[in-house]
Parts: sequence; structure tokens; C-alpha cells
Amino acid sequence: MRTTKPAFCQSSLCCSPIAPCELLPRGLPGCLVINGVEYAVSLLGYLPPAPRGFVVQGYRLVKGDGETYDVSLVAGRMECDCADWTFCRSRVLSAGPLAHCKHITAVERHLPYRIDLGRPQRAAVAYTYCDLEDL
Repeated sequence: MRTTKPAFCQSSLCCSPIAPCELLPRGLPGCLVINGVEYAVSLLGYLPPAPRGFVVQGYRLVKGDGETYDVSLVAGRMECDCADWTFCRSRVLSAGPLAHCKHITAVERHLPYRIDLGRPQRAAVAYTYCDLEDL
């Protein structure tokens, strides 16, 4: 049986993604660097009727060559669709670092919009035209 080791993840956030709103219906991607590789990172979720803010359900990471990975919370557990998580880490029963690929580790480390309901959450910001008129 092969032993699963913690994923190696040196990462930094260059800029945070902006949530979709009336002014930016698709939002704007941020930039996350993982092990020297840049990823455009976008929020996955939806904008419910006012007055609630954008509901974050996950993140989409896109490398420069177009390769895409989705990180999301499924049944109380962070999941990624990369090969490392799908074929190695998805079988790890604990929720600790052995169950996390480098993408999950970087998302949990840097992105401000937590999708893990067990932690304090910071709401994603989404403005309407009315909000801007009041400024």
C-alpha cells in the first residue's frame, strides 16, 4: 500500500478575485501562485436576491495553458478535481493535510471567502447600482 504524504505547497496570493455583481456580472478573477505556477482564480457560486451577498460555493483555478481545477465543499469536505486529489487523496478519511492537494491547501491558506461552514466567514462583496449612487 502506498503512503500518502502531505502535498508540497508554496503559495502566494497576488490579488483576490472579485465576486459577480450588477456592475461586473462575471466578476473578476484574482491571481494565485502555487509552486511558482500562476493560476487565475474565480469564485464559483451565485448572487441571490437582495439583500444577501454573493454565496461562494467554490473556486475555479485556471493555469496559463488553460488547464482548469475546481475546488469546492462537498458534504462538509474540501474536494478538488485534480488527479492528485481524485486518485490519491480522496481515499484519505481524515480532513487534515493528507486529504488536501496543493490546490486545496492554497485556497484555504489565502482566499478570504471561506466556504467551510465550520469557520467564521467573511462575506464576498457585491455592489448594486443603488449602492454606488449612495456613495
